Amino acid sequence: MRPLFAALLSLALWSCSSAPSRSPESALGFVVPDLEHPKQAVRGAEELEEIQVEAQVSGDARRGLWASRFLAELHLQALDRPFLTEPGPEYGSLSGTAHRVAAIEQLAHARVLADELLAGEGANATVPAECAHFAPEGYPGLAQCLDATSAGLYGRLGFDAAAGELLTDVTGLDDPLALAARLDGLAVARPVRPDLCALLARRARATDELAAYRFAIVALESEERLGAPLAPAEAAELEAWILGGASVRFICPRSQTDFVPGLDRSPVSGTPHLEYEAVPRD
Repeated sequence: MRPLFAALLSLALWSCSSAPSRSPESALGFVVPDLEHPKQAVRGAEELEEIQVEAQVSGDARRGLWASRFLAELHLQALDRPFLTEPGPEYGSLSGTAHRVAAIEQLAHARVLADELLAGEGANATVPAECAHFAPEGYPGLAQCLDATSAGLYGRLGFDAAAGELLTDVTGLDDPLALAARLDGLAVARPVRPDLCALLARRARATDELAAYRFAIVALESEERLGAPLAPAEAAELEAWILGGASVRFICPRSQTDFVPGLDRSPVSGTPHLEYEAVPRD
């Protein structure tokens, strides 16, 4: 069982329908299933959707928010082992894209409820203890996390403009060298981090090509740097921009060698690609 879902098992301390009134620190009363067992994931999704309805009827914004957040996490963990099917011509095929769309919907719902909690209780609203690992910076940080995660999903689906709008209020994403630490601080879901980094690389191209290059390198090396791999098609697009799409060349400051796809450093000097510099093209 994955540590993420093992930690969430502690949420099942009260039944969903008969639990008494609880303080913000108390358990919320539902379980997110282990995605090693797809059938349990399907049942878990159905149960969380029922909790969402109950929370909406009772006006329990906190419970509804976390049901949505955990349901989004369930879909994010299912990206590489889907249980939803693709709509349209590919109907019937299990699809990671379907889970991205479902996660976007759940993150948006959670974002609305986070705003409701912040409006009602202020920035000092207490995150339930069982959920603290999802919101290390409290509800204000959670709101930024939800936006950043949604932006990464939109970017992967090709909607960079919509993704950019979501990043307006997310702070600390302007430094590629500090990106991994910032995403840890916000608790952005690991499966989305490479796509978010690739999005940041594309967005920086018009204003700062060296920053765009460095974001691209972090994305290309994301399995080591961000904890999840970048999809091959996304990697190919970033490499093509580095090699021929940028108005400058990116070279090793010691050996003057160009970026080499498939490597993480100069084959001559051993200088990491992340330390390369931008120089005018001949």
